[in-house]
Amino acid sequence: MISVLDVPQEWLPKNTFQYPPHQGHSPLIEERAYAFFTDQNRVFETDYIYIPIQWTMYHCSNNWGNDTAKIAEMQRWMDALAEEYPDKKFFTIVQYDDGTLVSIENCKVFAASNSPKSPKASTQEYIPIPLLSDPHPGSPKEHRMNKVGFAGRNDTHPMRKMMCDKLMGTPDYKFAVNISGDLSQAFRDIIYDSVFGLAPRGYGPTSFRMYETMQMGAIPIYISDVFWLPFEDEIDWEKAALLVHPDDIDTIPVKVDAILDSGEYENYLEYGRIVYEKYLTWDGTLNQIAKIISK
Repeated sequence: MISVLDVPQEWLPKNTFQYPPHQGHSPLIEERAYAFFTDQNRVFETDYIYIPIQWTMYHCSNNWGNDTAKIAEMQRWMDALAEEYPDKKFFTIVQYDDGTLVSIENCKVFAASNSPKSPKASTQEYIPIPLLSDPHPGSPKEHRMNKVGFAGRNDTHPMRKMMCDKLMGTPDYKFAVNISGDLSQAFRDIIYDSVFGLAPRGYGPTSFRMYETMQMGAIPIYISDVFWLPFEDEIDWEKAALLVHPDDIDTIPVKVDAILDSGEYENYLEYGRIVYEKYLTWDGTLNQIAKIISK
């Protein structure tokens, strides 16, 4: 069984937020990882010690990571850890957009996002993992009416507004932007009826839309100035998604039409389905993390 650090109980809060809305209060990746890596029926051969802190819920519950006293207390604990175990290696898993907000020596941080706001020790490595949520109910329509679809907010990053300004009004592109209440049903209605789904970055360099779109059987168009892509040593992301820099948003309609006209979209969809089932489910991602720390 893997070695798990005994951390203060207050650093292990359960999920109390309903986000994304369709997921309700289901566990986030940190809580699922804790159950996964402490499962008595699983055997892990690794030199890494697991730091099981529930980073997202802890930071969100303490002024969204802005409680300087709490962060300072956590940093002192991490510094003492490095002194107590100078020759040990650690790993932890974080969904929070700003990462751990503390530096941890000799640690692999499997992160669903990344931000310059989070300090990093010289021996600390951030490794991308997908920003996952529970699967949406439903299934793709056999004949999809929309070339491209998007439902979401356009105010979490300036790039989103730029995307909407440039692409809204394009024939066969369907948008639902900043509508009141839960967007989940509008998102399902649009993406299940679209070949492509727009997945612009938000506050962090990625978004739930990237992986929700793949789960829902569409091709993501990932728009970002920084591509935060998991498991690149095993996934050829250019076969699963369109990766678009903000300066190239204007080229999206031409690229989409070329892929549709050539029939190449079927290859994207098939490869995306394989990638999603192997790597981008909860168990797929956690199994991949276990594989990495076991190398």
